[in-house]
Amino acid sequence: MNQKYEALFTPFKIGEVEIPNRIVQCSMGGTTIFGWLEPSHFDIEGADFLLQRAKDGVGLVLPGMQVIRDTMGRKWLDSNRQMYRVLKPYMDEYHKTGGKLFIQLAGGFGRSMAVTPWMAALGKNDLLNKLASPIVDVQYAGASASATPNRWADGLTSRPFTVEEILELVWHFGASA
Repeated sequence: MNQKYEALFTPFKIGEVEIPNRIVQCSMGGTTIFGWLEPSHFDIEGADFLLQRAKDGVGLVLPGMQVIRDTMGRKWLDSNRQMYRVLKPYMDEYHKTGGKLFIQLAGGFGRSMAVTPWMAALGKNDLLNKLASPIVDVQYAGASASATPNRWADGLTSRPFTVEEILELVWHFGASA
């Protein structure tokens, strides 16, 4: 091996966690191990892809971001016990590789929340949004720190979070972590 590449195969630490080498798979769309818009679930296809990367020697895998609250159904990630029961045996297998898996948690709100045309129609109409909110609340999912345009839908403006919603988000970020 060329000596200039040797550093790639040396371990390093992030806090107290030792990464076995400096090969990192950065996050990209479609590489989460949890569901995205639908109620959070263990995504076996995505998980198998990431497990294979670790088996191939990637020291650190950063899956696609995981929102802490489902857009559909509005369930918090930290309260989805069934998903964690399914995740445990997978993580046992993953740990056998020696690689590390860091999950990036995200609110998934505001400008980052992808909005389809039917969602934009709901988000622009208070009555329709209210009727649909037990299943999908676009105005909540598109909320942000301030009233900003949604990058995915012309004419849809993010509503500002309330203080209570911010406190709730902070709590669930901690519980999910």
